[in-house]
Amino acid sequence: FLRATAIMLDFAAQMKAKYGYKPILYYTNGYQTYIMDGVYPDRLVSGFHSKNELALMLQQRNKGKITDLKVDKEIAGRHYQQQAITNICEKFNKNHRRGLIVMATGTGKTRVSIALVEILARNGWVKNVLFLADRTSLVSQAKKNFAKLLPNMSVCELSGGGEKDFN
Repeated sequence: FLRATAIMLDFAAQMKAKYGYKPILYYTNGYQTYIMDGVYPDRLVSGFHSKNELALMLQQRNKGKITDLKVDKEIAGRHYQQQAITNICEKFNKNHRRGLIVMATGTGKTRVSIALVEILARNGWVKNVLFLADRTSLVSQAKKNFAKLLPNMSVCELSGGGEKDFN
């Protein structure tokens, strides 16, 4: 298995020399399929990506690091909020695909998420964001806060009935 991975890396280097970029590679043991995208550590996938998804993955290779970590204090002004945002951005800069912020009730989780979205958008990391909550009232409240604190971004609420409410 390790020899096969070494062969694939050599193949990818040859492709880069010939075409100017390293391809996204899939490999399998016959039961599980893994992806080697050149950005994140190899990971298990449930299927192959579409041509458009592969093109997007190649574009994302050039996104660079999150360099502008300045947190808007009007959005998330508390020290622990700013520290959480900085920590998650540093984790993303180390090529982690996911992060988790756990905060107690009333400590500003929505404001942290809004400030994080602002930083990620400013650094070219996100175009669309999905904010989920377990209650409709929390979604409505978050929508109002996103619209108020990020006035240059469009916000859409998808209610339980499937209706769209653009703001």
